[in-house]
Amino acid sequence: MEKIERVINWFDKTTEKLKGEINIDHIKLDQLKMIFSPPPDDPLMIKPFVITQAIAEQLKQIVDIEFLFEKYDYYLECFKAEG
Repeated sequence: MEKIERVINWFDKTTEKLKGEINIDHIKLDQLKMIFSPPPDDPLMIKPFVITQAIAEQLKQIVDIEFLFEKYDYYLECFKAEG
């Protein structure tokens, strides 16, 4: 089975340029499913998810990240890991 890497990415609201990312592979899929409530057609959470302020509050309990919603848009994204 291919390894999947999950990251939180944030983009500048004005320029839409990627400003940072943090790998969250240490968070189990089941825990992410409880936070994000993915639709039934995406049980592995492959599609990107918008991180809202409510979701951010839950993530801050397990990830060391400061969310600055006035400056950035945040997403949980998934990639096939290389190697």
